[in-house]
Amino acid sequence: GTEIVITGKMVAADAAVIVTLLFVSVSVAGITIMRKKPKEILSEMS
Repeated sequence: GTEIVITGKMVAADAAVIVTLLFVSVSVAGITIMRKKPKEILSEMS
């Protein structure tokens, strides 16, 4: 049978991809929020 071995490198690579995706999504959200005026954000929140 075929054995699947999960190495530390694979785990690290997966973690790096996840962190990168999170960082990108947070950055995009942050830029979108920064482009809006504070008053617009407050009016949307309330």
